[in-house]
Amino acid sequence: MTPFHTSKTVLSSRMLRRIILVISLVVAFSLGTRVTWAQTSEYDIKAQFIYNILRMTEWKSAAIKKNGLVLCTLGADPFHSALDKVADKSSDLKIVLKRNIVLSDVTSCNALYISSTEKDVGRIIRKIGSAPILTFSDMQGFVDEKGMVGFIDVDGKIRFEINMASVNAADLKLSAKLLELSRRIVR
Repeated sequence: MTPFHTSKTVLSSRMLRRIILVISLVVAFSLGTRVTWAQTSEYDIKAQFIYNILRMTEWKSAAIKKNGLVLCTLGADPFHSALDKVADKSSDLKIVLKRNIVLSDVTSCNALYISSTEKDVGRIIRKIGSAPILTFSDMQGFVDEKGMVGFIDVDGKIRFEINMASVNAADLKLSAKLLELSRRIVR
């Protein structure tokens, strides 16, 4: 008998998928993601980051497992088909996209990308309040304005920062591995 098939230890396919996901994220984040327009657009890369971060986030709502995770964009949508590609490839996380929503509809989202065309981030964050909505943006200083995940450029590589105070206020749980990969954590 191999060590993986004894009566005491059995690696489930779910556990194996999680291990593979963590290893691939560690490799991707530790090497960094260089933005090269000839190979992949900036927003293709950011869409992949969003997808991986969503997979490493835990919501208390059982409705997400049943109906899918609602990912919304607020303001001009720079992703074009990039979000569609990651939503379509997901087998273990059903993602429902809602594009260009209006501020009054944000509470129908589980995750929200706020475009840099939106000028009053504070008003948007106040509207969300402590609702369990994971927020993303690439606006400068987003996490300092109480946004949850902010994309930044570090020497031509896309990285991210996390505002844990906002994540905790929304009662969301991020994996420890995701926190390790973050460039900066605001507490």
